[in-house]
Amino acid sequence: MITVGIPTYGLITTECVISLTRFLMTTDLPIHVIFNQGLYIDYNRNQIVDEALKNGSEYLLFLDSDIQFPVDGDDSGNGGYRG
Repeated sequence: MITVGIPTYGLITTECVISLTRFLMTTDLPIHVIFNQGLYIDYNRNQIVDEALKNGSEYLLFLDSDIQFPVDGDDSGNGGYRG
């Protein structure tokens, strides 16, 4: 299993949600997503690590709550958007 952890102060950008949703819709991999909200990002990350260990994840990917990322591996900087 792969855990995707997103530590946040309480806000997540629309672009990040869209990227994450597209990724989840296009993969057959077992994914567990954790959003952890709090004042201290280092504490949030530690909580995500603890949860990933508890759920038996083999991999952990941290994403910032304010990024847009390419779903298809396209690193052109436009988040895979081809409009």
